[in-house]
Amino acid sequence: MATKYLRQLKTGRIYLWTRTLSKRADMVDFDPETAELRIKAMRENFALRNIKLTDAQIMEEREKAEHAADVSKVLTDLENAQEAEFQEKEKPRPVLMKGDEDIKDKIIADKDTSDDEIEEERLRLAMEKDADVIKIMGMNKKSQVEAYMIEEYGKRIDTDGKSLQLLKNIAIDARAERLQEESRKT
Repeated sequence: MATKYLRQLKTGRIYLWTRTLSKRADMVDFDPETAELRIKAMRENFALRNIKLTDAQIMEEREKAEHAADVSKVLTDLENAQEAEFQEKEKPRPVLMKGDEDIKDKIIADKDTSDDEIEEERLRLAMEKDADVIKIMGMNKKSQVEAYMIEEYGKRIDTDGKSLQLLKNIAIDARAERLQEESRKT
C-alpha cells in the first residue's frame, strides 16, 4: 500500500495521513505525483496565455492580477485577524502567569530561592491541574498516546520496545514544553 499524505492548507506542511488529521478542515489529501502534474499543467497554461496576449492585454491581465492579489491579501489579513480573535476568545486563560505571587508563597521562601526554581514550581503546579496531562495519565494503551501525539503535535512517536509509561512521559514532556512556551508569550 502506498504511503498517503495530507497537506496543511495555510502552511503547506506535509503530514502522514491519519484518520484524525484527515478530519481537520485545514488538511487536504496530497499526492506528490499529482501535485507535480498540476504544477506542470499550470505553468504550461500560464506560458501559453502569455504568448497569445498582446501588450495591451498583458497590461490588462497584470492589472487584474494585481487587483486580485490586493483583494486576496486584504481578505487573508481579515480572515487571519478574525481567526486570531476567535482563538483568543476560545483560548483558556494561561495556567502559568509570570509574576504569580501566590506561587512564591507556596514555595518555601528563603533567600536562596531563584527565579528558575520559582518557574519550575509554577510549571509543576500547572502540570498537576492541566487537562491534557490528566488525559495522558489516564491513557491505558500505547496507541492512545501515539494518537494524542499525532493529533496535538503532528509527531509520530516510535512505540516499538517502549513501555506505556515511557510513552506517557514523552507526551507529558511535550505538553510541559508547550506550557512553557505559552507562559513565555504571556
